[in-house]
Amino acid sequence: MFPWGSLQVRHARQRLTRTQTWRQVLLLSGRHRAEGGEHDLHKIPSGRYSNRIMKTATMPSVSDTRGRILDAAEAVVVRDGVRNFTLDAVAEQSGISKGGILYHYPTKEDLAAAMVERSSVWFDNAVANAAKDDPIIRGRFTRAYVRTSLGMTPLTGAGFDSLCSSITTALLSFPERLKPVVEQGIRTQRQIEGDGLDPVLATIIRFAVDGLWLSENFNLMRLDEGLKADVAERLLQWASNARSE
Repeated sequence: MFPWGSLQVRHARQRLTRTQTWRQVLLLSGRHRAEGGEHDLHKIPSGRYSNRIMKTATMPSVSDTRGRILDAAEAVVVRDGVRNFTLDAVAEQSGISKGGILYHYPTKEDLAAAMVERSSVWFDNAVANAAKDDPIIRGRFTRAYVRTSLGMTPLTGAGFDSLCSSITTALLSFPERLKPVVEQGIRTQRQIEGDGLDPVLATIIRFAVDGLWLSENFNLMRLDEGLKADVAERLLQWASNARSE
């Protein structure tokens, strides 16, 4: 770095051509003097250099904002429970104003429905990922459904189960908002029946898994972990050996 009035800068100034600008000399020094003191050049916006020097700020997209809201809502439900699931709590968690949340989700029920829809997509993706790791085609979806439903995959587990059961409970008074869950159940049954297994036994496996999931997540009954693992293993065996007729 050399000062504004240095001999090098004066010589550089004399060598300016028509295609050069004084800003190029400023780039040589890295700093310039303005009223009130010195300022770093890279902090000065310029139509010519800002794209190279400054990182342009961008407004978050609608999907980004909605994602933040849903993340915050899920965090509130998992941490504090459905009774404390309020728009004020979501606003505090997300850092987005309550008005901003209402712009995207006009009611708390709309927000809860969006959470259910996203969790349904999340679960479908988890099943698809589990199925990709299974080399045996026959019964692949059914086995992936068992593993995913019982928290045996990276994308599912205690937090996900708690969220699903809490939101489903919150929406029991609004059955029309459970449409994504109903549609997911229909898709699941269609895939279970077409999985190359005996469709009756495959359906029994599916509802055994659903019953175990529901009983645990609604705190009706919890199996000993050892017994639960044995049940899951037996269901996976059935899903591997049950041939369609």
